[in-house]
Amino acid sequence: MRSPRQVESFKLRDGPRSFSWQEGEALHFLDVLLGRAADLPTETVKLSRLRPELVAAGADRLKRAVLGWLIRAGGWRERLYLRRGQRRRGNGFDSALGEGFTLAFGPASRALWVEGFAVLPSLAALSDDSRKPGTQLARIDAWAGEPSAVGDWVFAWLIYERTARWRLPLDARERLRSTLRALSPLVRLMSAPKPDSLGALRATLAQLVLPEHRRVVELAEARLTAAWYERLGEVMALRYDTEAMIAGWSGFSQTLSAWLDCLDAAGSLDLARPVMALYARVLRYRFSGDLATLRGTLESAATVRSVAQRDSFFGAVRGLFEVGLRLYTLRDTLAQERYGDPRFEEAQIYLRDIDATLDASRPRLDALARTFSNVIG
Repeated sequence: MRSPRQVESFKLRDGPRSFSWQEGEALHFLDVLLGRAADLPTETVKLSRLRPELVAAGADRLKRAVLGWLIRAGGWRERLYLRRGQRRRGNGFDSALGEGFTLAFGPASRALWVEGFAVLPSLAALSDDSRKPGTQLARIDAWAGEPSAVGDWVFAWLIYERTARWRLPLDARERLRSTLRALSPLVRLMSAPKPDSLGALRATLAQLVLPEHRRVVELAEARLTAAWYERLGEVMALRYDTEAMIAGWSGFSQTLSAWLDCLDAAGSLDLARPVMALYARVLRYRFSGDLATLRGTLESAATVRSVAQRDSFFGAVRGLFEVGLRLYTLRDTLAQERYGDPRFEEAQIYLRDIDATLDASRPRLDALARTFSNVIG
């Protein structure tokens, strides 16, 4: 354990404040969640009470970290946005484009920080998976029921992307990740986990397209593409467990498909840019080789044991390319919009983006979809 800090001052907007060493440990734990410190502590420290000064200090750090994440994600980049059915050019610092958006936080962030401070260090102290976390897992599950706002959703992602590096028992890590996905639509979108109820998934992701929330998606476009590409790499790195591979491929494609469903239903296909960028990267770096070789490599990695299992596996892989082809089906539909039509401005952004990003990729996506079809031979 680090040596206790008898008194520690933290420079905030309204001047320095002093905290007990227990409160300093709580703030250090928040730094771990925010990625400003590396490892989870393994000593459990109890707070006698939660002083308003400590809450204010934590809220200040949290808001600065989340806002910084959004700005660094691409808020500085100027591009076209859709506002009230009209195209607008600007960047993340343009206050007019942020009209109606508030970086609000609810009880969920407080639970992740304060409850996490009470639970996660003791879990990190378990040296291996043979030592059972016990009732602490139920406490993690309860966090998913806390009311949340858009700031909580980003905070949950900041935690989620660090969980793989923390010393936690496997079941505790998975329960924490499941809780974060249930709490945050942004985590659910960016993590693209195993298949879910399609209706429930659409309802979850639809929250991100609401006018008061979509700003987060706009600012996080590059991070969305990067997270999906990393997740696809994890799925492709799976070996020998064919059922896990099928679930990984299916969940990934289902997430992208449900996201396009939400965007299309909301008239917000201007937010499809990260999906296009993902396919441009995937076609260039993951599926650029000989088609027969690609098929054989994936089949050997899966070690399929029957024709039925092979068909299920290839069907799951094919789903990725079918979603890619859907981008062009949407293009064909939006190309019919004429000046004065309800979706004309949205269509102009979409057509511009797909032509710039995936201009000549349709034949390749079609060939890949056919290569991983269930047709024998």
